[in-house]
Amino acid sequence: MQKSLNLTVAFFVLVFSLCISPIAAASTETFHHYMDIQLSPDTSEIRVKDRIQIPDSVRNGKAPVQLEFFLHAGLSITDVEGAAIQAEENEIALKSRPISIRQYIVTVPHDQQMFTLQFNGKINHSVQGP
Repeated sequence: MQKSLNLTVAFFVLVFSLCISPIAAASTETFHHYMDIQLSPDTSEIRVKDRIQIPDSVRNGKAPVQLEFFLHAGLSITDVEGAAIQAEENEIALKSRPISIRQYIVTVPHDQQMFTLQFNGKINHSVQGP
């Protein structure tokens, strides 16, 4: 069970980090995540506080910054500081794995360099081959 939880957490962090924004992929600067993660392997629960620093190249002038990202559908956002968040109504099923994810769009004011997301929930999937 521990291995399953570790793989799931690794998948979640990878999806969150890589899908933060299509704009970020084109940038030469990197989004920095300062994460406080609490795992409860016995209950398959995770609690995350993620402070995200937005690169200067993404913040342009007076326009708010919009970022999209995906989270496992079993996770719920419990708090947002320094930004507004909007969740898509429907879950998205991944073709490669029997996992559902949900898309979010965060809007950060133009003068804001950082925002914080807090989320938690249960993630419990059996280990699968490639």
